[in-house]
Amino acid sequence: GLLLSIVFITPAFAEGWHYNWHTGKMDKVLDKADEISLEDVMSYYGDPPYASPPSVQSALDELGASHTTVTALYLLLDASNDPITGDLWVNADISASNVAVTHGFSIADKYSTVTTFTSAGINAAIDALGVEGGEVYLPEGTYAITAEIDIDANYTTLTGSGWGTILDSSASQAYGHVINFNAHEYITIQNLQIIGNRGGGAANDLINTGISDYCLIQGCFFSSGDD
Repeated sequence: GLLLSIVFITPAFAEGWHYNWHTGKMDKVLDKADEISLEDVMSYYGDPPYASPPSVQSALDELGASHTTVTALYLLLDASNDPITGDLWVNADISASNVAVTHGFSIADKYSTVTTFTSAGINAAIDALGVEGGEVYLPEGTYAITAEIDIDANYTTLTGSGWGTILDSSASQAYGHVINFNAHEYITIQNLQIIGNRGGGAANDLINTGISDYCLIQGCFFSSGDD
């Protein structure tokens, strides 16, 4: 499925989170340290903000939990059963009956599909994700790359449909790299083909990782624009 990453930054007043995601599978990474698989785990609705237990079907379809956290809550969502919708509550006291902030969240906000097969179209889809990152899907086709593709947020994934998704920059040498995510973390590039810019002659003409950590490039094919 499509793996989407979401980051929620803890407000200064908050002592905990309560969240509930509907359908799909979910892994939780809490403060980049405690990773817990929540697949096949049912929700408990005894604590606020829920007033009554869910129906049996709801219990089978929903995942939820409450946690204390210091800096941020990191969620990795498998959107195989998309659309996924979610609710996030930030509590001033995780055991209290009152909720300080109520926030509804749709997974669609963190997933973007490229509709214009150019570097500008890809950059627009990346920018649409916002500062928290997410996943950009590139359908099969040839993309005319005439400018650098800039990934400027952590936790961002570019996913093609396989080698039929071709980023072709062979017609130009007017920029440094096809994809650049220097100084950003948790970046994934997968399932696509890149043809490098003509005459560059350097490996990093394709993807510039710079000083980035925790990045993954998989299922990709690279070739030179000079072939």
